[in-house]
Amino acid sequence: MVDWLHAYVSTTETTSGNSNPNRHLPFYAICQAVLYIFIYRHQEIARLPDGIETVLGWRIGRIISSELNPLKYSLPAITHRFAQLARNYQIVFCYSIIETNNRYTLPETFSTNDYLNGNLPSNILYSYFPFDPYVLKRSLIFIQTIYNDYRDENDESNIHKDSDDHDRQEIDDSEDVLTSMMMSTTPGSSDSLDQFPTTTMSTSLKNSRNPPSILPFDRSPGFRNAIN
Repeated sequence: MVDWLHAYVSTTETTSGNSNPNRHLPFYAICQAVLYIFIYRHQEIARLPDGIETVLGWRIGRIISSELNPLKYSLPAITHRFAQLARNYQIVFCYSIIETNNRYTLPETFSTNDYLNGNLPSNILYSYFPFDPYVLKRSLIFIQTIYNDYRDENDESNIHKDSDDHDRQEIDDSEDVLTSMMMSTTPGSSDSLDQFPTTTMSTSLKNSRNPPSILPFDRSPGFRNAIN
């Protein structure tokens, strides 16, 4: 996916008339997927002997600083969490791009004419995670052994306090924070179906003055390797 992103960036650098972002939706979706995967697997990656070096080889900085500006169209929760981790692992610094994007926020209202004019809504990729969290009880039994829950495991203690404060303020100031996110009300475990949480609740981050500094995905997907 990263190779494809770089190839796409190279193509757009030599092509004129790329100001309309709705022409690049596959690019934005794949870029967000890369950030999303890193967020969920960063601890596993960091434990590998050359894990972080491999991520550095992805040259994510070239992608996010391109004229396509993928951080502008990724979900804010993912953008901010990736910015935290990328700074912590010294992969790339994202805050200057985030600050610039915040100065030119997209309009909250959206119509067909906006789409035709190239003005994408800030939550254009919200439906990208249809199984986040997975709430289909009847089919859960078939995937629960390979379903990877998001776990913070106190990794915030490794991130500099000034980065936390900066990120929290950026989330407070952003006008396009996710309006709602499904969250589990029970910690649960994947050891048995009965222990898996069966109730969910919606939580609004938009009006919160103290939003969480981690992704609000208490029970979110990502699939660990089922073959040992």
